[in-house]
Amino acid sequence: MIKIAINGFGRIGALTAKRMLEKHPFLQLAAVNDLANEENLKQSFGQQLNAKFFAEKDPANLPWKDLGIDLVLECSGFFTEIDGAKKHLLAGAKKVIISAPSDSPEIPTYLLGVNAEKYNPAQDDMISMGSCTTNAVAPVAKILDKHFGVKAGFINTTHSYTNSQNKQYPNWRADPASQLSIIPSTTGASKTVEKCLPQLKGKLNGLS
Repeated sequence: MIKIAINGFGRIGALTAKRMLEKHPFLQLAAVNDLANEENLKQSFGQQLNAKFFAEKDPANLPWKDLGIDLVLECSGFFTEIDGAKKHLLAGAKKVIISAPSDSPEIPTYLLGVNAEKYNPAQDDMISMGSCTTNAVAPVAKILDKHFGVKAGFINTTHSYTNSQNKQYPNWRADPASQLSIIPSTTGASKTVEKCLPQLKGKLNGLS
């Protein structure tokens, strides 16, 4: 039995928990850390949860060692870089998977169907599994490059709301309400794809 903790119980965290409970009985959801009200989280989830709930801002203060946590799924979107993700290890977890891109060169990115076979459990304690866009684009880019060769590519992603879009956002293109205005902005998807497919470095660009 593998003991798992989820940090951040929003859409990604909750859907991952749902999949675990339905399809993977060898995975135990031992703990959930989210700043939202515990009862509200359980009610919105709609299924029985026997996990321990915490509302701790600093992952370093979480009792992962006492709970024997094998793996933390970092789904909050806040601890994507090495200094933040490492706090889970300092708290006693053995491994960390980040559900978002990471700019830290020390944290490798692995995408299923693209380069996941390069994962080394002996040395990879913290990994990123990219973003929704990179998981959609990278497998297609890999196949196209393998069979035809990619000279240049452009990624155009229509994105949903994100919790980073608010009136204090430094990029004014991300500020307006999307119901009233859709303004092209940047995407880091091409950079993440290039990390997993280095042969495409310098060949991809994109907008969101």
